[in-house]
Amino acid sequence: MSVIIRHYFPYTGTAPHTTFTLDAFWTDPGSIIRLPLVTTKTSTAMTSWNPGLGAGLYAGKYQWVSPHQAPYDWSLLDSIKIQCRIADTANDTTILLALSVRVMYGTDTVRGILYQGKGTAYTIDGTLRNINMGVPHVHVQNAFSMSQDDHIVAELGLYTDLNGSALMSFGDDSATDLGENLTDTAAYNPWIEFTMGPYGPSPIGPAGGIASGQALGTPKMRGTIQSEA
Repeated sequence: MSVIIRHYFPYTGTAPHTTFTLDAFWTDPGSIIRLPLVTTKTSTAMTSWNPGLGAGLYAGKYQWVSPHQAPYDWSLLDSIKIQCRIADTANDTTILLALSVRVMYGTDTVRGILYQGKGTAYTIDGTLRNINMGVPHVHVQNAFSMSQDDHIVAELGLYTDLNGSALMSFGDDSATDLGENLTDTAAYNPWIEFTMGPYGPSPIGPAGGIASGQALGTPKMRGTIQSEA
């Protein structure tokens, strides 16, 4: 059985680790802002980032860092889902969600890269509208072992083929999470979800009582998949 854990992107708060640099994947990086990646909503107000976008560049500056993690062997069967709202404020280009997820430790050392890339083309208008990386998910790109007390580091940004301007919304103060669709425009919570093991139909997330600061899944023997039900 798969273990599926959903994390949220608060707009304020203190990251549990403050020396990790942005992934070099971002070819148009801003001044880094580090935030906590949490499994329980912290009720930070929804706020929008408004970057100017250069043609063919990956713009990113926000980094969400998880608490210490338990050992786990990531495999190519594991997968990632993500939903957040973005808007093309110029109404003249195609904006793509971009994502980097790494496992890191020490002062600034990469244990492994879970995912780097951009979503499928999706032309949107000036309204903040739901978008994702892939339907229903994208697979982890590299298999490697995560060690005790490593951190999962998620960075969200935007990509466009043309010069443009966009909005991206972060926060976690809604009672409702964004749906798995490309249509939600309400200020629901953006999220990222990790599935350990072959993709399964029964998500175990905040409703299952996962506490903020708990590791990604309960500590388990390396290489096994354990249900938290």
